[in-house]
Amino acid sequence: METDPDDLMRDPEIRRQVEAQVQKQVEGWVRTKIPALGGRTSLQAVADPDGSEMVEALLQAWERQNEVPASAGIVRPDINALRRLLNLPVKTESPMK
Repeated sequence: METDPDDLMRDPEIRRQVEAQVQKQVEGWVRTKIPALGGRTSLQAVADPDGSEMVEALLQAWERQNEVPASAGIVRPDINALRRLLNLPVKTESPMK
């Protein structure tokens, strides 16, 4: 019998562990060489205006993906945590509708 991933993610402890692991991987992105940034890391790219603009565009695309409704099993990373790591402006949370 298979376990439904959505059911597993309803367990608060499992969800907390998965969210922490996803966030750790996402935050590692700032030190990963990105082809779209000319092979630089996002930390390196934000040092110049053009690179900073490209990083901002990537973060905005990620934020738009996070706006799409998803099942309970989907973990969404905290993009503002990336913004803080990169010393970029933090977006304000939109109010829940």
